[in-house]
Amino acid sequence: MDKKQIKELINSVKKSIKDADKLAHQDVNGAFQAYRQCAEWLQHAADDSEAVSLYQEVVAKMQQLVNQSQQQQAPAQQASPQQAYAAPASGELTREQKYNLNAQTQYAAQQHVQAQKPSSVQPPPRQAGGWTPLVFTHGQELEVQLVRTDGSFLSGDEMVHLMGELVKEAYNKFKQWMDAGQVPQFIVQKMGGYPILHEDHEKGLIMQVPSLLPSGQRINIDSFGRDGNVAAITYILELVTPVCQYVEELAWWESTLFSLAHQVLAQQKSDLFIVGSGLNGTVEYMRGLSFGDHSHIGTFQSPLEKIQYYDMLRNFIPAIIALSVNSPIVKNKPTDEIKIVKGRYAAPNCVRSIRLLNNTTMLSGLNNPSKYPPYLLDDNEQTRQQFLTTVGKADFYDARFQDVYPYTDFGTIEVRVCDAQISVSRRIGICLLLQALGYKTRKLLAAGRYVPGASSECIVKNRDRAVRQGLFGVFTTEGIDEAQFRAYDPEFANMYLGDGQTKPRYLFEHVDRMFRWLAPELRELGY
Repeated sequence: MDKKQIKELINSVKKSIKDADKLAHQDVNGAFQAYRQCAEWLQHAADDSEAVSLYQEVVAKMQQLVNQSQQQQAPAQQASPQQAYAAPASGELTREQKYNLNAQTQYAAQQHVQAQKPSSVQPPPRQAGGWTPLVFTHGQELEVQLVRTDGSFLSGDEMVHLMGELVKEAYNKFKQWMDAGQVPQFIVQKMGGYPILHEDHEKGLIMQVPSLLPSGQRINIDSFGRDGNVAAITYILELVTPVCQYVEELAWWESTLFSLAHQVLAQQKSDLFIVGSGLNGTVEYMRGLSFGDHSHIGTFQSPLEKIQYYDMLRNFIPAIIALSVNSPIVKNKPTDEIKIVKGRYAAPNCVRSIRLLNNTTMLSGLNNPSKYPPYLLDDNEQTRQQFLTTVGKADFYDARFQDVYPYTDFGTIEVRVCDAQISVSRRIGICLLLQALGYKTRKLLAAGRYVPGASSECIVKNRDRAVRQGLFGVFTTEGIDEAQFRAYDPEFANMYLGDGQTKPRYLFEHVDRMFRWLAPELRELGY
């Protein structure tokens, strides 16, 4: 925001504060909502000293309302996630509002601390009018299901011929787009030439796209073709982006590859269409036939940064799952009843990710803390053996199918937990969350600190609850030595465990705290 916009925002907020002050005498709930809206507006001008001062004033007014409410109300019993959002009387504050106040207060304190201690780490430079740079290179493998209009799969034998024709048509169409100038010049320069048709011994015919790495090396990416990891029940179409350095570049490749798939299916006059979800919800669950979005993140400043980034991602695997669960239907129905409670849909016992619940071989889904990928202090021979021993594998080839894996052949960290998403925008949003966690890791290391490590017991239990209940799963800190955790990094501990006043009870509160903790990084990066 420029200075004029900030001034207009501050004047508008001051007027809203006066209106809320008057409202507070007769409608505490309404006044709280108004103050909260003011606080959210002011966060857009967090670099302005007057806005920060006004923000502190608003938070103080919210705290005053909470204190008044606590004096008037008896302690409330623990509520379910649905009850926590029931409509309040005008003279009381909901648990959600009290939680939001605490989060706003923590955010204000965090902004103050960061203003006092500016980081030596700076975001990647953005060129005027240019694309938004990623902190780390990022590529995605997108597993796509092709189904008939009645939801059934085409058999593996039937798909043999069709998949080859789809790849040929995709190759020809992409070349046409390049010749017609429909591909951005930056993409054309990075490719350095046309796509390539290649016969792979596992995948069959595939379209490869040349991809330029930051090192200057150019490699060929298997961008359009069959997923070679799946047996012959049917074929999974795998769309793979090249190695991307910009947000818009990644979004362009994802949207273009999906558009390519739609168009070549139409030209083949096939009755198949694309479905974006973790499972085919019309049929029985079939082992090995599920669909996920995998991220490959690379180009680290050091081996230490890479391993510490892995540790950071490991801490938030339950949060990432809770945000991305997308396979709640099997055989045309959910796993339990869906009810209407006080005008809201409630499905407390419906599994949110049947894909992850049943996947015990291609991910870290055994629900056994002793076998979960461990916290690693650094990258050396000892920690590599520690990883193999913990996950119970003899070599890294067998150990590669994990929730998060730091030892890929490409030198990347791979994140495999996300169900296939329903849109490109959701995929990009999750990618930017992963990038922000890495940027936070870089800042911690620059400040001379390591990433704290949540216990495997805590991660595994929360992972299972995220799989089953998504954002409404109950959050636990089981297995974490709270005193030690807080002594090492109080800021991280207050975010992850909660402070003395408020602790995250549900995963949506844990996720909310995570995003507020990452807010400065997300703002710096322009995400």
